[in-house]
Amino acid sequence: MLGEKSINYSNIKRHASLNIHIKRMMYFEKIVATVLTISLSLLCFGCEKSQQNENALQSPEIKPYLSITETYYTDETESDMNSRCFTYDIESDKISEKGVVPYTSAYPFTLYSSDKNDIFYTAYSGKGDQIYLYNNGNAQKKTDIFSGVNYVIQCGNQYFAVAKLLEHYSTEPFIFDKKFKTPQRVFPDKKDDRITWSVSTIPQDDKVLFSYYSDKISRKCDNTKEDDSAPSDIALLDMKTKKIDVIYTTNQYVWAIAGNDKKLYFCCSPSGTSDKTENKLYEVDLSTKQSFEIKVPFYITEEMALWKNTLYCLGEQNDVRGIYTYNIKTKNTSVILKENKNEYINGFTLNY
Repeated sequence: MLGEKSINYSNIKRHASLNIHIKRMMYFEKIVATVLTISLSLLCFGCEKSQQNENALQSPEIKPYLSITETYYTDETESDMNSRCFTYDIESDKISEKGVVPYTSAYPFTLYSSDKNDIFYTAYSGKGDQIYLYNNGNAQKKTDIFSGVNYVIQCGNQYFAVAKLLEHYSTEPFIFDKKFKTPQRVFPDKKDDRITWSVSTIPQDDKVLFSYYSDKISRKCDNTKEDDSAPSDIALLDMKTKKIDVIYTTNQYVWAIAGNDKKLYFCCSPSGTSDKTENKLYEVDLSTKQSFEIKVPFYITEEMALWKNTLYCLGEQNDVRGIYTYNIKTKNTSVILKENKNEYINGFTLNY
């Protein structure tokens, strides 16, 4: 339209043609700039979307759950015992029974593996206690190198275990791959005298917390009249890199631990023979190492786990043993499982 009008005026034809040319150039430049802007926006959006998809593939949704072991006598003669495996779904606040296995080991434990949809448990094999996988009434032996096992925890696509080798006296940490083949020793020194005791996990970071103490120092403390214990180190194991960092040390006897990347929670007493009334819960700021006591209305006796703002604790309240919760923000408490008269809650683990 601008071109047609300019042709009708001869006295300004030359200038009009020039203006038209300039305007067309400017118009063309605007179109090019707009196309480039849209293209770059789509490219950036595509890159962002691709990165989001990649992150989604690399970081699947974490659904942690508690795996709980409970033992009971099978008859009135109290000659045989079984172990019952439960899970507690944290998101739905629901407890489900997953199965029953025979209890023949020195220390009973069960682990429901959401990865395998089966139950790991320990049983006497004629040559120490070994780890078995139980499925539809069939027991598959998974290890043959242990004399006793205290923990097996599902950590993403790996497993963390605390066990005692046949030729060694210390309970120590191990890492198994998804196929549960040859274990990797976390402490490779065969002369190591560290006793691994309490364990918990940090699912969102794919890390394991565990405490240990020196067996030699512990034996010296046992021979004194004082109510004391060997110092305990609390370490953090990165399940991806296998790197270990000692994050805290205490002279108290550690009963249970839990935490995240900023806070550590541990229950302790002067010694392993102290009365449960002396058990205290502490929170540690890992950036400053400062600690303070947290008052809870129950005695923590074993096992702790932390997910978001809730501590899960195995303990007692008014002589009722069970798994209790404590919300760090609101200070509210609840109980998710109480121990029955003829049954005993052996422990639980936080799995993911």
